[in-house]
Amino acid sequence: MIRNFIEGLKTIWKTYIIKDEFFLARELFKKDNAEKGLRYFYPLNDECTVVDLGGYRGEWAQEIWNKYHCNIYIFEPVEEFFKELQSKFRNNPKVRIFKYGVSDKDGTDLISLGGLSSSQFVGDRNIEVEFKVINKVFNELGLDKIDLIKINIEGGEFKVLPRMIESGLMNNCTDMQIQFHHFYPNSERLREEIRNKLLETHKLTYDYPFFFENYRKI
Repeated sequence: MIRNFIEGLKTIWKTYIIKDEFFLARELFKKDNAEKGLRYFYPLNDECTVVDLGGYRGEWAQEIWNKYHCNIYIFEPVEEFFKELQSKFRNNPKVRIFKYGVSDKDGTDLISLGGLSSSQFVGDRNIEVEFKVINKVFNELGLDKIDLIKINIEGGEFKVLPRMIESGLMNNCTDMQIQFHHFYPNSERLREEIRNKLLETHKLTYDYPFFFENYRKI
């Protein structure tokens, strides 16, 4: 009860006193997503291809599969989550899972293990994982037409998205569901630069700053 009271006070403070724009965006998204299913409502069918960057425990991919039965490629570099994904989709031949992350270069890096917020940019970075260059990986897998790509990689979007833009990979993506993360250095400026490039080929279909936003090919 005390915890709920404190959380209520925080909500009032952020909503009405300081009017925290990022907090308000998250709260609005939660409301709209609960009502409209924004993250799961796309023009997909069982022949479509979906890419999930940052698969975590597979909740998002599972929901997409349940709705559309499409082909799904999941990239998850953390072994614990990778094994959980393997177990979850072990009897589903249309879901392929890869135990590495994508970035702007090949190699390994240390990340912090923090559940959904596991990141290579914050926290106690003590887990080594593998990364591969995104455009090379997609070329090798023959991913030349992606109907939906979800990018939720805890800061890694600031490396992945510029590479996608430079290589022209974003032109292969119909819908791009992205979560930018505010803890990344110069995140607001970098997000704006990336958005300006994306908007040359895609249009915004929803926009909740530093929570979730979606770009659809024009």
